[in-house]
Amino acid sequence: MRYECLDDFLVMRRIFVFKFLVLLLPLGAVADTSTELEELLYTSIDFYDQLLRRSNGIYRSGYELDGSHSVRASVATQGIGLMALCMNYELGRDQEAVEKALQTLRALNGKTPGLNIDRDSSGFFVHFFNSNTGDGHSEYSTIDTSILMSGALCCRNTFDDIRIRNEVDELFHSIQWSKAIYNAEKMQFYQTMKNGRGQKGGITTLFNEYLILAWYIDHEQTLKEGDSEVMPEISDLPVWKHRGLEFPVDREGHALSSFVIQFPFYMMADCQESPEYLEFMKNYAFGDWKTSSEINDDKYLWGCGAGSTPEHGYVASNFLNNPDNMVSPRTIAGFMPVSKAAVKTILYFLSRPERCVETPVGILLPRFSLDHPEWKPKHIESIDFSSMLFGTAAMHPDLGTAFFREKMMFTVEALPTDRGKKNRPSNDDRSKNEID
Repeated sequence: MRYECLDDFLVMRRIFVFKFLVLLLPLGAVADTSTELEELLYTSIDFYDQLLRRSNGIYRSGYELDGSHSVRASVATQGIGLMALCMNYELGRDQEAVEKALQTLRALNGKTPGLNIDRDSSGFFVHFFNSNTGDGHSEYSTIDTSILMSGALCCRNTFDDIRIRNEVDELFHSIQWSKAIYNAEKMQFYQTMKNGRGQKGGITTLFNEYLILAWYIDHEQTLKEGDSEVMPEISDLPVWKHRGLEFPVDREGHALSSFVIQFPFYMMADCQESPEYLEFMKNYAFGDWKTSSEINDDKYLWGCGAGSTPEHGYVASNFLNNPDNMVSPRTIAGFMPVSKAAVKTILYFLSRPERCVETPVGILLPRFSLDHPEWKPKHIESIDFSSMLFGTAAMHPDLGTAFFREKMMFTVEALPTDRGKKNRPSNDDRSKNEID
């Protein structure tokens, strides 16, 4: 066959590789993948919509497996819940989604009587709060506010409703994003705020999930000033070479928890469109699978994410440091768009009753410990479960990764007072014009 250009050759090569990888899957898995993963997606969406969403539009921070209910909510969960709502709408499963999204967005903007969610003077939200009153119980978190904004942005790009667009724009502009910068040149940001100032006790350096925060800071500055250099190029992220592959990290030799690479991939259109970031996703999937499965001598026992453990409390594990030898199916699911091993593993777990838990909305796959096989989690944290939602959505033919490329584009409009600054001449330009 003669190719007219290199692009034609690359396209044909990708098609060939894809067909070859599909042939590597067991025949039964190919036949069952669509149905089983679709059911898992619907259960994941309903996890947020039916088990976590309250009548006032606020999402609880997690689900208690004993059926009890907590009033605790987390600000990041509001973002994930809104993304699940958008997926449900796109799938034609929720015709009330527009009004539900509007209810949540208005609550976040302080327009629900009796519900006033605690915020710092800089606009950043408290991490955890009472879902009845909004009273805060923790720090003012920059990354959790960023995840919340991602859900709001998803709504703006999903629902053709001026009311929603206005609420999302109001929410974005109510936050002074640039105050989270500690040292832009070194890619360092504050993790927490207090009284309008970043707290030096919590400073983080990219790469990690705070790339989402940097993205919003970059867009805020671009809307106001016409330009920004806060957001680094994906190709400029610091990497650690391991097993012949490049892993973006915050410091040399330190593997990150696998959910970290997934969050920007699903919450930023820039990462969806980046060939470099796609390779990073594949590398982390391979690194987690290869290292964990070698340690456990089982190709299905991998998936290093965040969550509760039998003896070490809440841990964000990685493939080099995994206390209690935890396996997180939801983290594995987040890699399904880039890893056939992830697809096989999820289908395998679904076929094993001991790995499943029945809930009012269907079968879920909870974390489990290889060191403590008798241990069972008491609850499922909603933010950690989001990788299951993202991964199953990315595999659905009516959503796919296109959903995240399209819905996670930054489309917030500048405030009227900031419009025109992009084309406003600088002092030097004005002086030059006057001299001319």
